[in-house]
Amino acid sequence: ENGVPGTLKMVVSAVENGVPVVVIVDSEGAATAIKDFLTRTPREEEEIALALAYLGLAEARQNDAQGVLAAAREAVMEPDAPVSAKVELLAARNAFRSASQALSRATNTLLSLEQKLLRSPTSLPFHAPAFVKQLRLLRAKEDLIELFQLPKNATTDISQSILSAIALDKDLPDHKLLELAIQWNNLDMVGIILAGKRQAALKARAAKEGGELPPDEAEVVDTTRYNMQAALQLALELQKADVVAMLLSNGANVENVLLSRLYMLREKNKFRLFTNMQASALRELRLARD
Repeated sequence: ENGVPGTLKMVVSAVENGVPVVVIVDSEGAATAIKDFLTRTPREEEEIALALAYLGLAEARQNDAQGVLAAAREAVMEPDAPVSAKVELLAARNAFRSASQALSRATNTLLSLEQKLLRSPTSLPFHAPAFVKQLRLLRAKEDLIELFQLPKNATTDISQSILSAIALDKDLPDHKLLELAIQWNNLDMVGIILAGKRQAALKARAAKEGGELPPDEAEVVDTTRYNMQAALQLALELQKADVVAMLLSNGANVENVLLSRLYMLREKNKFRLFTNMQASALRELRLARD
């Protein structure tokens, strides 16, 4: 979507519910604002970190001053309150006012630094404080956001960004993601899944967030062989020769392929069984046996 303010709200709602999002940064509007806000130079990162620290101190100071002011008000309401109680109340009010002003300055300093991040012309409508607050929520969940930029005068496959975002969903089993990667002929994601890197990344993320670790699929039920064979069957049916080679090198067994399904697809003019692919698969089998 080209990025109306409602799009930003939709993205915030998605990541707050743990839904991965792919942002096509070239689509301008909210997409560009998200990219600008999340992409920072080391200096910008340092300046914002200092502003956040100053804001935290200002908030703590105001909370302390508010507590002192509340106690001073109670003290002055006592029937036998001394004259000094009124003096202390006045001092507490001044301290609270000063702390509130410091908090306002800290808030404005942080807002100004964050607004400077929105440097693209199409990001200007998102300089409003309400939108910046929404962008902060995305910053806290940026591990669920995949930024994708389409190079000019080129057609780029977006499947890697989409698959990378989907891979963050801990409830999606590996074999389902593997099926999607095969359908899109994405060798990188197929390799990541076969190497176990996706599960390792999910566990590292869960440990960092202090959440529940994703279950080890092998511990739940031993479906590794079935999933590998199902993947090989799918790759053959879709004529993904490179995926077939990768699966065979990772332990898939060509002897368990349902040839009847392949021939049925051919008869329906939905599939052509290439002789060189069959020969290649048999060659891989012979090499594995030797």
